[in-house]
Amino acid sequence: TITEETFDPDEVNMSSDHRYAGNNSETYRGVLDLEYDFGNGFVLNSLSGYNRTKGRLEFDFDKEPQNVPQGVDLGGGMVNCLSMVCVGIFDFDNDLQQISSDLRLSYDGGAIRAMVGAYVFDENYEEVDFSRFVGARPFITSTRENIDGRVNRLNTNTYSGFGSVEFDLSTALTVTGELRYNHEVISAGATTGVNLLFLTGANEIDFRGKTSFDAWLPRVSAAWKVSPDLNIYASAAKGSKPGGFNTGQVRDDLRPFGQESIWTYELGVKGSLLNGDLNFEADVYYSDWSDLQVTTVCYGSLSAQGPEPECPNSSAVTLNYIINADKAEVKGAELGVNATPFHWLTLSGSYAYTDSTFKDFAARDVFPSPAGVDRQFGGNRVPLVPRHSATGMVHIEAPLTDDLDGFIEGTGNYRSSRFARFDNRVKLDQKFTADAQIGLKGGSWTALVYVNNIFNDLTPDFSRFWGSFNPSTSNGEYITAPARRTGGIRFIKNF
Repeated sequence: TITEETFDPDEVNMSSDHRYAGNNSETYRGVLDLEYDFGNGFVLNSLSGYNRTKGRLEFDFDKEPQNVPQGVDLGGGMVNCLSMVCVGIFDFDNDLQQISSDLRLSYDGGAIRAMVGAYVFDENYEEVDFSRFVGARPFITSTRENIDGRVNRLNTNTYSGFGSVEFDLSTALTVTGELRYNHEVISAGATTGVNLLFLTGANEIDFRGKTSFDAWLPRVSAAWKVSPDLNIYASAAKGSKPGGFNTGQVRDDLRPFGQESIWTYELGVKGSLLNGDLNFEADVYYSDWSDLQVTTVCYGSLSAQGPEPECPNSSAVTLNYIINADKAEVKGAELGVNATPFHWLTLSGSYAYTDSTFKDFAARDVFPSPAGVDRQFGGNRVPLVPRHSATGMVHIEAPLTDDLDGFIEGTGNYRSSRFARFDNRVKLDQKFTADAQIGLKGGSWTALVYVNNIFNDLTPDFSRFWGSFNPSTSNGEYITAPARRTGGIRFIKNF
């Protein structure tokens, strides 16, 4: 189990001979929202959007403070630092462009309501990788000056058509039927022939793949208004997530992974008491998951256990890639409450129980079985899903003058332990964080002072298997540093 004590902030170090770019990006967004009322209950809506983000991400990933690498001289100007001291730098340029358009015609005929529409989405992503190990060869320094970038691309095109009909069987009972069709085209290109340590090999796109996925996604629901203050509903719906390609240095037959789908059945209730001062909602649900996309790992040539057959040409220590689990199921329940006992006091809370397990998942093991022995993981919990989670909020707001309100708010978030991987060998401990803010509201503006993670809970939220490599102990875990306690001032102006 990885606990708060497992994460030692003193082990987070950074080489000081280089000014890292960090995470810098520029984003341009535009939205066009149009509506035309034809009359007689017919309304046409169009929503189109554009998003462009260009950025650079650069950081020190070896966790050591040394500026000078140490390693084994292999001759020919090559130095292998992996068993000694590496100075490793992740460095990427990225460019994301998204264009989307949604067009729908709706009809409101009183007891019957209907809608038909179409949606298109185009996404183009390009990443240029300048990551490097300083000193592995004479030309590899702390800057990217002599590094040829490795290009990777991922393009997604989505075309959808959808419709729904809603009908009031009576003043208390409403039924709804929906259907959506998705056609998604995924194309990828990747530079996979470069040795990541020595930057040898062909620096060109040597993998290109293109595939498409189709999905029919129905949904039916019914709502019963028992009284003006109580509603009961039930629904059954299908969802999907398209597959794609593993663009890392894996074996060719492991590059494609399939589309996942899920059927969810839900029964719930919503209501209010005390003249609306107490509102609540609760539901139970069951989900049947097929071909769930799961991340696994193989050892590359820079690992003492590699290279494995799944990544025979990988120059990494470990390499993540996606596979499909045949079956999983989720059983859950949720409860939410919002109360206003006084006009100046709001209380809210929620709780969720989630039992998410694999039912049929035969896959190769990853550790401590370097040979990759196949086994059945049915019965294991789905990674990164806690069984219990809860939130709570207290908000106090009152007028200070005719034009000025003051407020104070506190929130708490809890999650139980969860497993880091599908093999369930590594568990991330339970975690509780609390935030607070106090401020003023005046018409169109808000000013506040905030503190997040008041108790500075440093329990890690994410971990991945890293293998025998300098930043970790042998066959250890690579832990993402959790967010520390932070505070600041915010000013918000509405125009």
